Amino acid sequence: MNKVLDNPEIKKYQENMMLEGRCDQCICPWNDGICECHKWDSESERIKDLEWELSKEASLEISKKLYMKKPLQAILIASEQMRNDTKSGKKKITIREGHRSYENGPVLIGCHILDWAVMREIVSVIHTTLGKVDKKDLMDDYGSDSCENAIKILSQWYPKINADSEVTVIRWK
Repeated sequence: MNKVLDNPEIKKYQENMMLEGRCDQCICPWNDGICECHKWDSESERIKDLEWELSKEASLEISKKLYMKKPLQAILIASEQMRNDTKSGKKKITIREGHRSYENGPVLIGCHILDWAVMREIVSVIHTTLGKVDKKDLMDDYGSDSCENAIKILSQWYPKINADSEVTVIRWK
């Protein structure tokens, strides 16, 4: 067995190239899986070519993660009670409808209606359904570990929310 050819990423790359039906170097049609002007002289050249393509993609992804500046994350909080609890440090969690793209790190919490904002740090992000939210998270956000109570409160902002709705649980410090 050849470790490189058995690599799932290389197999996926090969399948994608075959599905397109065109050579990604010169855009000529495939002939039995290989375009006429880019036939490899040996299996080792083919493997090197595939490894090179994968390393370019991997390098780009690594560069994005290491060098690209991340945008400031923000959470809007409108209720006066939630605002006061957030500013005082009492509120350290929010449950939002939908799977949202938050990451651990700095977050600006504020309101577009009232003139206030605080910086906090997100320490956990959980994607789940409302019915599967941990009872401690429900208690910390709503003062009750009941999913029904959470639905009643959340329906003010999300009228169609139910126990099967996807939610994001965000905690900060």
